[in-house]
Amino acid sequence: IISKLKEGLESSAHLSDLIDIVNSKFVMPIMKMVCMIIISFCINIVFGIGFFVGDFGTDGYFTDNMRTLHGQSLSNENLNENCTNQFQKHFTDLDKTCKLLSKDNNSSSTCMKDLKNIIV
Repeated sequence: IISKLKEGLESSAHLSDLIDIVNSKFVMPIMKMVCMIIISFCINIVFGIGFFVGDFGTDGYFTDNMRTLHGQSLSNENLNENCTNQFQKHFTDLDKTCKLLSKDNNSSSTCMKDLKNIIV
């Protein structure tokens, strides 16, 4: 059949497609078919397990990173509390200094303006 097709038609992509269709109509040997099924099965199993392990691994990596960030954020809360306490202590000291200066020079408003400029 294939030789008659080759005699009757010019060489082209359509001829090769037609030859492929004719070849697919005929049954392949059972041993080749079994071998192809086994190879396909093994490839699909390997890819399936590979994607599962890859997904599981990236999920574990993400979870570990989130746990680390959570721990860091908890330690940062302690730092923020210490920073707030230190800021309040220094601000109270500066306020006392401005009050002392205002008693001496009546310059409390100037001192507070200077403090605002420094902070901002």
